[in-house]
Amino acid sequence: SVRAYLNGSYEDGDPQPATYSGKGFLQKAFTETAQGRIATTSVPNDAENIQGAYGNKNAEKIAAYACGTTEDKIFLTSCNGPENALFGGVENRKIAPSDYALATQVRKSNGQTGGCWMTRTPRCDDGDTPATSPYRYTIYHYLSTGNTGTNDTNYPGLVGIAPALTIDPSYLP
Repeated sequence: SVRAYLNGSYEDGDPQPATYSGKGFLQKAFTETAQGRIATTSVPNDAENIQGAYGNKNAEKIAAYACGTTEDKIFLTSCNGPENALFGGVENRKIAPSDYALATQVRKSNGQTGGCWMTRTPRCDDGDTPATSPYRYTIYHYLSTGNTGTNDTNYPGLVGIAPALTIDPSYLP
């Protein structure tokens, strides 16, 4: 659902309604010229990427959530993926929610400037309750402190989305 919302497209055989087809974040936030300057990024979603260093131990859940590398213009970062190293520490993972995000109930801790934002990393600990559907599971997110936390995706509004993209290097000065 999040990939479809971000990119305005769906995978072949996706059973969900094509609500965002051609009208996702990519199409609404960027002109056609700007969309052409956003590089398609190879986003790894394999078992090794999902397992990472955050205690994801349940092999059955890891296998259920793992999939091949996707090619996306807009994506969510991973707690475990290679792009996580680009942040260089918890201070760089603090993102202030926009006024729109705050108006839609994205959580912001008292006295903190950062907000909670979703990653694409599912939580696969042995103690977690199994998913009730393919579209609801516990995900890792970044807290307003920059550290990781988890939240069940059944509670919308608590965790925001911080879309990531890669600019085609040929357009950089």
